[in-house]
Amino acid sequence: MNFVTRIVVLNLVGLTLTACGGGEGTGGINGATNNTGSSPNSSSQNNTNTQAITESFNTLKPDMSACFGCHVSGGIAGNTNLVLNPGDDTATIAALKAYSSTFGKSLLLSKSLGRPSHQGGNVFGTTASAAYINLEQLLTLLASSQSTNSNNLTITKEAPSQTYRRASLYLAGTIPGSSKTLSLQNASDETLKTEILALMQGDGFRNFLKNGANERLNSRHLLTSTNGVTFYNKYYVPNASSSENRNVVRRDLAEEPLEIIANVVMKDRPYSEVLTANYTMVSQYTDESYNTGLNLAAGEWREAQNTGQDVKSRATFGRDANGATRVTSFPHAGILSTWSYLSKYGTTATNRNRARARWTMQHFLGFDIEQSASRPLDFDAISDEANPTMNNPACVVCHQTLDPVAGSFKFFHQRIGYKAFGTDSLDNNYRNRNPGVDWYKDMRPAGFASLEASGEPLQWLAQRLVEDERFAVGAVKFWWHAVFGENVLTDSAPGVQFNAQSALITNLANDFRKDLNLKKLLANMMLTDNFRASKKVDATAADNQLSIHMGGRRLLSGYELYKKTESLTGIVWGGNNPRLLREYKLLYGGTDDINVEKRATDMTSIMFRVAERHANEVSCAAVVNDFNASQNARRLFTQVERTTLNETAIRNQIVVLYERMLNRLVSSSSVEVNQAYQLFLDLRAARVSLGGTNVNSNTRCDNRIGGSLNDASFVLVPWRGVMIALMSDPDYLYE
Repeated sequence: MNFVTRIVVLNLVGLTLTACGGGEGTGGINGATNNTGSSPNSSSQNNTNTQAITESFNTLKPDMSACFGCHVSGGIAGNTNLVLNPGDDTATIAALKAYSSTFGKSLLLSKSLGRPSHQGGNVFGTTASAAYINLEQLLTLLASSQSTNSNNLTITKEAPSQTYRRASLYLAGTIPGSSKTLSLQNASDETLKTEILALMQGDGFRNFLKNGANERLNSRHLLTSTNGVTFYNKYYVPNASSSENRNVVRRDLAEEPLEIIANVVMKDRPYSEVLTANYTMVSQYTDESYNTGLNLAAGEWREAQNTGQDVKSRATFGRDANGATRVTSFPHAGILSTWSYLSKYGTTATNRNRARARWTMQHFLGFDIEQSASRPLDFDAISDEANPTMNNPACVVCHQTLDPVAGSFKFFHQRIGYKAFGTDSLDNNYRNRNPGVDWYKDMRPAGFASLEASGEPLQWLAQRLVEDERFAVGAVKFWWHAVFGENVLTDSAPGVQFNAQSALITNLANDFRKDLNLKKLLANMMLTDNFRASKKVDATAADNQLSIHMGGRRLLSGYELYKKTESLTGIVWGGNNPRLLREYKLLYGGTDDINVEKRATDMTSIMFRVAERHANEVSCAAVVNDFNASQNARRLFTQVERTTLNETAIRNQIVVLYERMLNRLVSSSSVEVNQAYQLFLDLRAARVSLGGTNVNSNTRCDNRIGGSLNDASFVLVPWRGVMIALMSDPDYLYE
């Protein structure tokens, strides 16, 4: 029987493969409408873009005096590929656009810093200077203006009801009821935004925030790694006595930075507080270690100050320091000073916090230092040994930006503790050779851009980061993957897509910068055409010519698939220990935050086998459970009973299942329903031929939820087969 079921089910699944998320089979089902651009306000995008270019150029122009001194007709650089006109802004903008279009914006940006082989030298200072940032923004806007409008009508948008359902699954971990979904069938953007914002509350939204943040920070590496934990137990005496306590402390330390983010967003505080918070979040166990005196209950998290770290000296480090002086004023800097963040981005005597600096700028400014300047391989240029990071132009181009940020972490040791040796956290060898210093003399002092840090350097840095214009851009990029299920494109992507995405990020960041409210940013991201794109109007149009990359439905993560199934069926695969979060986590494309840091966004054959098993094992209990409930308490089988054999009723039930399981509206006479009904008939015929009236007599059914397994009318197994087909369908695995 199971073999027959599998063959017929796979035939049905094979017939629906064209409905895979974001492809040509998913759009237009729920009243999709024509796309009018790549952002909610795209009807006026051309005018808006032109105005933005003009404003951006006016901001940059005062810093271009050195450029105007050479790159003009008759000037030293008058015969180069870039000739400007100081008296004609339109001509100058056109020249910049033509140059960046031909040679790439990265080359022009590199030349502004003196590389590669720019005879005019470094004219804009560093990648953190206002001039460089303004030039980068202008070039991004110019690139986006190169996109034509020929793609505006090649994408259809999903209906508001579909967008709401997807937003509910992502943000709250639930599938809304049919009546709620259908009530938003023709909702305005304003109404849809209000409804999406209303989803941002409760444990479901908290989990979205924490899971989304962990996808970037990999904070949960502490769950399976001892990185930093051994030294934590040396710094903090409480809870270090038993392996059980050490394990829960490890778990809560992993959640600490994620709880800071959730706390800020859930309370509608400015997002900048994730870095500037002069507190951390503590649990029942870490509040004891941090000596907060709060005595929290199990599962509770609260804001608190760390007053529990033991100050170490060379004489006491590595041993218990009972009775040693306590740190009473730990300098909290939001996420940056948490144990998990510092241990994920560790340091060494030679790295000197540079990894921490690199990832801090990438996470919170959206700035990748490794891609910031063109560095051709030239062994002669990097062969000197006279402190090249301070003196060699090939190295200085990046290190003048990177090293001051690294210095701002100077009091946090490679073993993570704050001021590990009482006054500093330098490595032993350097300290022995240079007594009385608290940072490396052969590196730039702590700071940011051209500014030198004052006070507690990490707190000072946090404030500079959130004041930077790129902080808003960094926030959009940080949450991009959580919303769209894909990474932000690089300039190696098709130009039309990269330019359109860059312009969209700039527009979202400009709006976010007004009040730094992350909830509004998330809602705005979900209202974009990039999120709501359903399918191509012209199936023959080349994907790389569409202004929207991917778009629409995306592959659900293991957590999202588990929550979707639980919401629809009431069944969790694995019960109290969801299997998609445990033994099948990595097999279904998840991460361990150590060796695997990015979850899969494309289905693999192994992942589909996991999805098949999930469907096979959940479907029987889901069917039996639903039929055991009273009619008004059922989640799925609202049109039929255990004894129903009427074709009209069965077809109507299949229509309900398509809407509930796949978010697809079909008619009772549609091709899909015809296929599913035939599957039901075939499976029932096979079931009848085997005899017996109990489900368990001829097929496995994990019925831990209890209830009657009687199948006298031979309908439970056929319905299970239909459920397997639907739960294995790409439209179930992609949402």
